[in-house]
Amino acid sequence: MPGNSSADNRQGWYVQVGYFLQGLPLPQLPYGLENQIHKLEPLVRYSGVNQRAIVVDEISTSPEVGFSGSPSIFAPHAREVALGLDYWIEPSIVWQTEFDLELPRAGGTLLSFNGKSQPTAQGIGATPNDRALLTQFAIGF
Repeated sequence: MPGNSSADNRQGWYVQVGYFLQGLPLPQLPYGLENQIHKLEPLVRYSGVNQRAIVVDEISTSPEVGFSGSPSIFAPHAREVALGLDYWIEPSIVWQTEFDLELPRAGGTLLSFNGKSQPTAQGIGATPNDRALLTQFAIGF
């Protein structure tokens, strides 16, 4: 953090559970449809980020490529649940889609410098409950 000699010490973690449907017996469906369903992997992920504080001067909530503009990204103790569905085209090619839910949670400290060398600290209440739909195509090597 600017003007502070201690380490930033950000920590992030997640727990994810997924289940490949390829072992699911579906004899009542036509073979083509059954084969497509077997390429699906539904998943659920719970993740979090812990950091000491956020510097308000570094926050931009303008949407741009790769960033939704959500202020919840800057919450010191953000928590998120993601519901996803992966479609495995080949063992190393996947199309991933997920719906992310930011969970409201007590924030940490927001620092504002306002042209001063020493920051002004402000406590944060509950973080926004933002939602996002994300999709990507990935190829592994």
